[in-house]
Amino acid sequence: MSSTNKTNYYKLSQYIGTDKPTYLGDYNSDMSKIDAGIHEVQETATTANQTAGSAEAKVTALSPSVESLQNDMSGVKASVQSLTIDNAQNKKDLGTLKEEVSSVKTTANGAQSEVTNLNADIERTLKDTVTPVSGLRGTVNAGYNTKMNLISINGHLNVSNPTTVGTNISIGKLPSNIPAPSSNKTFYFVAGLTKESTSNYSRVPADITIDTNGNIIVSNPLGGSVYDININLMNFYM
Repeated sequence: MSSTNKTNYYKLSQYIGTDKPTYLGDYNSDMSKIDAGIHEVQETATTANQTAGSAEAKVTALSPSVESLQNDMSGVKASVQSLTIDNAQNKKDLGTLKEEVSSVKTTANGAQSEVTNLNADIERTLKDTVTPVSGLRGTVNAGYNTKMNLISINGHLNVSNPTTVGTNISIGKLPSNIPAPSSNKTFYFVAGLTKESTSNYSRVPADITIDTNGNIIVSNPLGGSVYDININLMNFYM
């Protein structure tokens, strides 16, 4: 008689007091079930080992790729860091360039201001004509820069009586709007005299003196006749 009760999963024999077990029936059947179960477990374990081995092989195969990717990422990080440093340097260089441009603009503005001031100084020149003394004919212009204290006198005069001029020729006075110097001022080789020697005309250099009364005097260093006077005194310090 078979067992009254069975195990939950493999249905192996479980007897009660009134059961009469048989080895050929109950025991052999239970051993077959146990053998089949153990075999199934072994097969499952083998398959699991094979699957794990395959997975391990795949992981091993992927390791070089992962290492290469890590190396690539390290290279990317290094490139990004280098780019960040370069960008910071570019910003610094740009800031320096802006400062230099600003400095150049400031210098240019200063130069423009100086030019403007210089033009203003030049425009502060007093201008008028010199009235020639009797016996001289022509035009003589005078100019005086009040800012820079510069005197200019230029013109041409003909002498009515060449033989009577003497060694110092007073040609006239500074215009009333141009101040006389505080002491006599002599400017060398700023005039030219036309003279006559044995019927030949020659040009002789001469000096100009402006005295404290504003009289303009041209020297006649060789004496003798003078036919005309050229004056070219330009921007001399008074």
